[in-house]
Formats: sequence, C-alpha cells, structure tokens
Amino acid sequence: MNPVKKEVLREQIEELLRQNVIEECESPYAAPVVLVPKPNGKVHLCVDYRKLNVVTEVDAYPLPRMNDLLNEATPTSFMSTIDLQSGYHQDGIEADQGKISAIQKIPVSTNVKEVQSLLQTCYWFRRYVPNFVDKVRPLSSLTKKKVQWHWGPEQQESFETLKMCLMTYPILKQADGSKPFTIRTDASNYALGAVLLQGSGPYEHVIEYASHLMIPAERNYSATEREDLAVV
Repeated sequence: MNPVKKEVLREQIEELLRQNVIEECESPYAAPVVLVPKPNGKVHLCVDYRKLNVVTEVDAYPLPRMNDLLNEATPTSFMSTIDLQSGYHQDGIEADQGKISAIQKIPVSTNVKEVQSLLQTCYWFRRYVPNFVDKVRPLSSLTKKKVQWHWGPEQQESFETLKMCLMTYPILKQADGSKPFTIRTDASNYALGAVLLQGSGPYEHVIEYASHLMIPAERNYSATEREDLAVV
C-alpha cells in the first residue's frame, strides 16, 4: 500500500475509533483491508473477511418465509435503518437495478419448457400483481397438453405485460388487524380476481391481490354465477 493510501487508511481508522465503531485489540488474527475508490474521488474502507468465513461454524437455521416476516411486521409503529453514517447505508430498501435489468432482458420463450420455467419463476409474485392469472393466461395455455405451440400477438402482449408488472413497484401495505378490511372481487370469462384493502377514500390501500384461473366447467357459468364464485 502506497504512502497516500496508508494515510487515508490511518485517518479512517482514527475516525472509526473516535466514533466507537471499532476498538483496539490484541489478537493473533487479522483481516486485510481494501480501499475501494468512489466516483467522487474518495475511498471506501472494506474488510476482507473471506478467511474468517471459511473457519466460521455455520449456524444452520431454517429461514422463515418472506410472507411470514412481512405479516409479522404488521403491528410495528416505527421502522428504521441503522448505521446511517455512511452513504451506502442511507439508500434504504429499493429494487435491485441489476435484477430489473435481468427482467428486461428475459428473452421470448421458444418452447413449452421455457414458458413453464418463466411462469414458475413469476408465480411467486402473484400476490403483488392484480389479476395475475388472467394476465398470464395466454402463456399458461401453451403449457397444456395437446395444445399446438403458437406464439402470437396475444402471447407477446401477455409476456410484455408480465415483465412490466414485475418491474413496477408494488404498492402494498401491511395489514392492521385493529381496522376493518374490504374485499373486492371480479370475474372475467377465464379468471377470478380479488383484492384485500384497508382504509377509505384517498387513504384506501391494497394489502394483497389474489386470482384464480377457472376450469372449463366454471367458464360455462353465467356472468352472475362467475361473480358469485369469485366471492367464494
């Protein structure tokens, strides 16, 4: 490390010591540091803990489901972030632009297996997309047996709509069990949809979306019967 970088490192370490972020210790072990350049000309102090990770005993623990964690956050009155001293901790939670770019670059499916893979990946996000199954119906119909492969304008529109929904920020809020809920349902010729809401007027917000693709027998119902089925 050249003298200039050493001086920068010394200044950053002294600042962290002054703020009680780190403390002096005597140990036979140490981890190397890396000074990563920032766009503004300054440097970001990083510590390489890869060797430590190798010898660290893994604490196996079943990861909780994301939906369960979100639901458990319902009674929270205040939510905050920690360690706001440095800029890279002040951005908050936002969509990973790299993943958004990956969605933009998803190629058009050329066979049934590719459509199945796409739908399986996207199905996890169905609660964030209104009328999800209706939007993907032209694609899911291609996965049925004895259906001849045909990618036409309807499939292309469904494909583009699905990608756009996945790239758009979902406006969902946590449910408040102490307040009343509102459920609205709807039915088309092929699918049923529902939305769970709270609040009223300009303060009304979505809690969750749900949708269901009707089987052939259900599609024969009258419009009124399909609307009733959506409620059920």
